[in-house]
Amino acid sequence: MNEEPKPLDFNAIDEPVTNDFYHEPSEKFLVETDKGRWLSVSTSNYKRILAVRGFSTKNGPTGVSDADLEIVRIQSEFDIVRYGPLCGKNPGFYEENGIRHLVTEPMRLIEPRQGSATIITAILRGLLASGEREEIGTTQLHTFLGWLQSSVQALRAGRYQQQQAIVFAGPRDCGKSLVQNLIITDCLAGRAADGEKYFLRNNDFNADLYKAEHVVIDDRGSSNRISNRLAFGQKLKGATVGSGVGDLHGKGRDGVALRPWWRVSITCNDQPENLLVLPPLNADVADKLIILRASRFDLPMPVETQEQKDTFSAAIKRELPAFLYFLLNLYELPEQYRDRRYGVVTFHHPDLAEALDRLSPESELLELIDLTLGNELATGALWIKASDLEDRIRRSHGVRADRIFTYSQACGKYLQRLSVNHPERVQKNRRHCGDGWSIKSVGGVWGE
Repeated sequence: MNEEPKPLDFNAIDEPVTNDFYHEPSEKFLVETDKGRWLSVSTSNYKRILAVRGFSTKNGPTGVSDADLEIVRIQSEFDIVRYGPLCGKNPGFYEENGIRHLVTEPMRLIEPRQGSATIITAILRGLLASGEREEIGTTQLHTFLGWLQSSVQALRAGRYQQQQAIVFAGPRDCGKSLVQNLIITDCLAGRAADGEKYFLRNNDFNADLYKAEHVVIDDRGSSNRISNRLAFGQKLKGATVGSGVGDLHGKGRDGVALRPWWRVSITCNDQPENLLVLPPLNADVADKLIILRASRFDLPMPVETQEQKDTFSAAIKRELPAFLYFLLNLYELPEQYRDRRYGVVTFHHPDLAEALDRLSPESELLELIDLTLGNELATGALWIKASDLEDRIRRSHGVRADRIFTYSQACGKYLQRLSVNHPERVQKNRRHCGDGWSIKSVGGVWGE
């Protein structure tokens, strides 16, 4: 009579328990080396590793070897759905949102120490204050220091905290990318990723962004289409104040719901056509963007040759421990710049904010209203439905209308914003025939 098969007894193995993992999607085992690196190996190679560790590869009384028992145990108890570096996390096993995953690379956190940071100080003062009135320059410096301090504190505490994206707008080669790449990146965890494809080109493959704490965006891939700018604004909203859990999506892989730790910085020129990389400053986005104006200034060291540039970069790196010590232990953000939600109050440089307002779709609509209805508005206020207003503008200015009326309710949405920003020109007005808008010219009088 045949005996019934006995269940596998993992406790029967006397050898030490391993600290390995099994990645089910690739059917690979993850093994940590003595140097702290993780190797991805096939089942056959993993069995050889177990043999070297002392696991027997010969079948025992149950007909299964100790090595095979260990393989089944790892597959059953230490299965993961994703492995690799992850922004905001040091190496180790994590289970979040029902997702079991392994982080394989450490953040490169600089150890703060007392010292001098005169070069970094000169760079920040030159970039953010040298070309501004004293009040604006001081505000820009404190806003940046508060933003970076809040970010560094949250990262080192392992805390997810809502934080604005920060924009540096200024002339070419003024040093804004230097601050972005050599100061912000290294003050966080030394890892940066290019956010152009995901944020500006509607590419949903964002796995690379999950490997870096600092997401860098510039104006080289920008689009001035209002639909793209609005989409950019929605992605920024999700990255700055979203619910937290995102969908890590790589090519050929199913999405994995993990929470990214990101700080987003954007650089662009301050000319109108370059500012169009930024989303319109509507109610959904305005408080989620800090916008600083960058000025050209004399760098504290020569950078004419490649050798001089390398020396300059090395000098900044030497000062980073002292700069971090200053941020974490000495700097106190003045009360007027503090914010309970973000840590630092949102600031828009007034000249840049005005330029962006002129570039907004609602400002374009107001100009088109004057061009289309100017003669009628000269005789008094006009009541009109949003759909009728859109039809009339399209008939008179089709190309310009196409640029702003990119979805069915766009005209009504922009009229609503105009009623908030320019109530002297536009007001919502319901009549017996339905909802509509009263519009008048500059200096005109409201009628009945």
